[in-house]
Amino acid sequence: MLDLGVQVTGLCPASDGIGESRRLSYTYIWAYETEDCPMPKERRSFSGAEKMAILREHLIERGPISEVCDKHGLQPTVFYGWQKKLFEEGAAVFEQSRAKTPRQEAVEQRRIAFLEAKLRNKDEVMAERLGEHVALKKSLGEF
Repeated sequence: MLDLGVQVTGLCPASDGIGESRRLSYTYIWAYETEDCPMPKERRSFSGAEKMAILREHLIERGPISEVCDKHGLQPTVFYGWQKKLFEEGAAVFEQSRAKTPRQEAVEQRRIAFLEAKLRNKDEVMAERLGEHVALKKSLGEF
């Protein structure tokens, strides 16, 4: 049980009561009685399977959210948070990681090698053209 005691200090009544305001100073005293105030409950954590089972009770079995939450000792905001996360991230369950076959891997490696060779060729051509350009500028005296 919470006991709230109030102590008033510095009580100064107005002498004539006209145009004077006096400030009262209050000190609040909070006292907790240990036998009436039990320790807070421990935070519980639910596994993914437990969360899905609780959500299933509402979504598939059509149980009212208030009853489902009361049954499992949940706050409705926690339930709605789980439901939101399920709907937002649920598509990831249906995504399949596609492992490449050895043939696909070989095709990809050949394509990478071809593109690297093409890039090297382009770099060589650019270097040759730039060299010709610099030589032309030097011969014209612009460089």
